[in-house]
Amino acid sequence: MSKRLVNISSQLCSTKITDAEDISEVRERIVAHVSRRSASGTSVHSPEGLRKSTGIQKRPYAQRNFINGDPLAGAAHLNAAAIPFSSQESIILSELLYCLIGIRGTYIVPEFQGDTVIGFKVSDQIHETLRDIIKEILPLALHYSQIQKFVQQTDEMESGPVLQALSGAVSELLHDYYLSVVQLESDLQKENLTLHKVLFFTRPTMASMEVIADALKTISRANIRGGEVLTLLDDRIANLTGDAAARKTFIELTQKAAVPYMEALQTWIYKGVVSDPHCEFLIEDTEVYPKGLQDDYTLNYWEVRYVVSRERIPRFLENLSDIILRTGKYLNVIRQCGKNITPPRSEPLVYSHSNQNHIVLINDAYNFASRTLLDVLMKENDLMGHLQSLKKYFLLQQGDFILQFMDACEQELSKKIHAVQPVKLENLLGLTLRLSSARNDPYKEDLTMTLLTVDLFTQMSRLTNNDYSEFEDSQENHDLTGLESFAFQYSVKWPKLRQSRKGLIENVDQYKFVYDTLEEYLCCGNSWFPVSKLSEKLKEKSLKNPATKINEYQKEFDQICKQTPRFSIGDCAGGHRADNRDKNRDVLCVPPDNYRPYLTSFQGNAFTDYINAVFVDNTFMIMA
Repeated sequence: MSKRLVNISSQLCSTKITDAEDISEVRERIVAHVSRRSASGTSVHSPEGLRKSTGIQKRPYAQRNFINGDPLAGAAHLNAAAIPFSSQESIILSELLYCLIGIRGTYIVPEFQGDTVIGFKVSDQIHETLRDIIKEILPLALHYSQIQKFVQQTDEMESGPVLQALSGAVSELLHDYYLSVVQLESDLQKENLTLHKVLFFTRPTMASMEVIADALKTISRANIRGGEVLTLLDDRIANLTGDAAARKTFIELTQKAAVPYMEALQTWIYKGVVSDPHCEFLIEDTEVYPKGLQDDYTLNYWEVRYVVSRERIPRFLENLSDIILRTGKYLNVIRQCGKNITPPRSEPLVYSHSNQNHIVLINDAYNFASRTLLDVLMKENDLMGHLQSLKKYFLLQQGDFILQFMDACEQELSKKIHAVQPVKLENLLGLTLRLSSARNDPYKEDLTMTLLTVDLFTQMSRLTNNDYSEFEDSQENHDLTGLESFAFQYSVKWPKLRQSRKGLIENVDQYKFVYDTLEEYLCCGNSWFPVSKLSEKLKEKSLKNPATKINEYQKEFDQICKQTPRFSIGDCAGGHRADNRDKNRDVLCVPPDNYRPYLTSFQGNAFTDYINAVFVDNTFMIMA
């Protein structure tokens, strides 16, 4: 009890309480004292004070390790040099055994660098022969101190499950170590122990403790966790081929340290769930849409939802990382289809350096997930049947349906978009489907129609400029006709592996590319020739045809111009502005705003971001 508290207690005790006035006086004294304590910022009974007083820093001897600046450590009271040799050995044996479990002595003193033990100093009063033997044993105490420090540092939730499991395994190993020291102490009490015996019995343990301490020190210095820790331990096992005892100890430590990681892996490949609150597992759930799928999620949803974090992969799982990723992804797709997942064999995954049974289990889980997903897509959801329907309606395989539908809707589609009646088009679509050969298609009801507010050319321009904004939200263009704005839609039920509107429009772009390629081939014919005939072909193409008065270059250019959409003045508004007009060599050679490059830096208000540096529309104006 502090001096201040003793004084207060004596004052209170000296006060004789006889009536209510005395009680009031005592209460006033207590209140005044508490107020002074609060003003000084000290509170013995505050929760923070209680937490600090019960922390390991307030109970340093609970660490089971050496303490720098130990207040209980004192200088030697006896001159050991004056003690006989046999008595010296008895005294130093007792101190040595305490030193092996982290308790400093009088004649054996630890040397510190910060709070880390880096060596020991043996008193010069000890006989030289005994000193030499002690110095051979003391590395074991140093290894113990390093191991105990690692256990102390990782005894926190922030360390992660792998380090905590490793710390628990090391603690079990230290328990056996304590039993060995207790056995030596028992022999000492029976006066049946010498330094030579201690050296003999501790030498095998010293080798194992050395490699363990070195590995734990590397982990602490590198500040690694999770899969990186398992990689380091697995590498140490491979390097210990010449030390069977240390290798066996490391295998046991790695097996126990890998338990939480392998449990997370087991949950992923058997259930498709990422159980990783400490961010140590190799699969990372980005949670693009945490509350289920959206109606129009992006095309790369499954590419970004679950990703492999390469730095978290243990080396013994590195070659299986892609299989592990796909296994869990497949299970997630199956679950979102509404199916319960019951793996045929869910044996626990256990790390083994020599036995590769976990590889077999991972491959079995992958085969089950991929086979189940394939059955869901091909059998339960009839993927091929849907693809056949898409081919009929979007790739024009169902020719009679297209002709009948266009004939039936020609009058309605000739109107302006604001005058078109979508209900009438829907009725005509349903009628045509039932009257054509498409009536036997089981998925004909999934074909619907829509009226877009922008034309096809604008859609393609936006794709070229990576503008994926939804066309339904665009500003309406009332000048479009129904024929220009009409589009088929195909309603796809889950699983929608490519249901995004961006993806569907990219399909349109791909189809248009194939169409343009075929059209160019039909118009221009076969233009391939060997490189050896390049000079000859160039001369032939430069000769003018006597009938048409143009050469082959001009002919091909005219054909390309017929296939290329013409741009209006509105499409080329930037080039027709007054401050940009002088930059054009010809008024007919102005690039459209959707395709022209923009200057990213220009100086002063007299300059603009316009530059006429795109392909031109004719070959006759050489300077253009």
